[in-house]
Amino acid sequence: MKKIINDFVIVVDGNFSNQRYIIKEHSRSKSQAIKRAHKLSTLYPASEILVEHWLLITSHNFIKSGFYKGKVLNITQEAAA
Repeated sequence: MKKIINDFVIVVDGNFSNQRYIIKEHSRSKSQAIKRAHKLSTLYPASEILVEHWLLITSHNFIKSGFYKGKVLNITQEAAA
């Protein structure tokens, strides 16, 4: 049986993968992550804000298990306005 867990990581001025960022937050839904990213864009107007979609896929077949990076959304102050 395959199980998929969605995780949306919101990072300000950086990248979750290289661990160089100002703020990192997690969300389980895309809409909540985008709403939070828009709020952060008002607090940090000159910063780049990314929403990274990560999937944790587990299964009995070990070869198919692991983390997979999905779409990355870039939230800017102009897009939030």
